[in-house]
Amino acid sequence: MPKGMPTAAQLWEGEVSFFSLDTDLIQSAGYNFSEGALKQLPKQLPDTMSLFLSDVVVREIVAHRMVKVLEAIDSFNGASASLKRLTSVSTEDIDALFAGLEVERAAAQSFRKAVESYAASCGGGGILRVEGDNLAKQMFNLYFAGEPPFAKRKDKKSEFPDAASLLLLEGHAETEGTMGIVASGDEGWSDFANESDY
Repeated sequence: MPKGMPTAAQLWEGEVSFFSLDTDLIQSAGYNFSEGALKQLPKQLPDTMSLFLSDVVVREIVAHRMVKVLEAIDSFNGASASLKRLTSVSTEDIDALFAGLEVERAAAQSFRKAVESYAASCGGGGILRVEGDNLAKQMFNLYFAGEPPFAKRKDKKSEFPDAASLLLLEGHAETEGTMGIVASGDEGWSDFANESDY
């Protein structure tokens, strides 16, 4: 099993051909792919290295970004209802126009597209989709055995997204006959990586 950081030779020769980021690192960069470290990353990759994100991470990013959007939608709807109640002015036309914008759907699509475009800009990488019964079986085997990323604590349910992400990444590496680097502040990711051959 690989330990520590890969050598320059492993990266340049393609033995380690992809990397992945956990949601926490993207969140700490403010979900901003157009400035800072995330902007610089695609420019620093060797030609043999690509970014692959699990669909779980992408969905978490979108869900986190949608929190403020949903609050703003609720605020808009509440303000419209308050104006109607306080002034007896009909706001149905404005409400219909706002509903027609489909802000929630448009924002979610925009956020997802930004993540997908970013992954593609990092060496032509992409999103690993969650599919198949085998993934669920593997997750539950890890869960009941108390293996990483499932901690030895009572509340292990929150680790399911991490398990799905890590199993997708490991499966991708195994299928491609390569190894990958995972970057996360989560101890479960590190523990899982230490036990994986990929």
